Amino acid sequence: MNSILKFFSVCIILSLLSCKEEVDDLDPQCETGCTIINGSLMTDNGDAPISDAKLTLKWDNIPYMGGGTVRRKAIGYTDSNGHFSLKFSTKNDELENGSFYLTHELGPEYYVIPNERIHLNGISRDTVLQCDYMVYRKAFINLKLLHFDEMHSGGGDHFMTDFTYDTPSGFRQSSGGMVMSWNQESPTENLVDVPGNKTLYLKIFKRKNNITTIAHDTLYVNAGQTLDYIIDFNN
Repeated sequence: MNSILKFFSVCIILSLLSCKEEVDDLDPQCETGCTIINGSLMTDNGDAPISDAKLTLKWDNIPYMGGGTVRRKAIGYTDSNGHFSLKFSTKNDELENGSFYLTHELGPEYYVIPNERIHLNGISRDTVLQCDYMVYRKAFINLKLLHFDEMHSGGGDHFMTDFTYDTPSGFRQSSGGMVMSWNQESPTENLVDVPGNKTLYLKIFKRKNNITTIAHDTLYVNAGQTLDYIIDFNN
């Protein structure tokens, strides 16, 4: 009986924590005490604009795995040059707690992380902020793994790839790389999403028979294209 009560108590607590309320709190005609965010959404290292992209400014006070409130503060679109401007008013509790961030709605041709957010700091009244953000068009690397069935993970063998890329000057971006581990059960061919039209720095970490080696390579894949790349565990 006690176990059943504990189970239902945990369910109730988790349900309360997971409650999230999302509401509109838009004030596009804000005239006094306004905050303005000017910025741009660009691709190809800043050489090409992303036009007609929807941007939503939100505030929330939701802790990790907790319930709370999400307020949509402003909605706008980028122009033909990738520029945008959002004006909004702030409530006292928003300046004391929680966080502001932008979300964007882009097509599948762009390289974005799931639930990508552009976090904003320094929000206050009567303030103008600049936010220039980089989103790359997607490319692909087909990693072909040879002789990985000969790995002995239980014996200490290990293999890892680390793709990194630079952030262009004056811009922010969601990520600067990705690390992936591979083992004897990994598929022979693996299609990996990467930023296109961007120099990628690849570090290959291998531990075999208690001997560690690190190799480096530089890659470049045109947006929308696929590069085949072979990695042999025995070489």
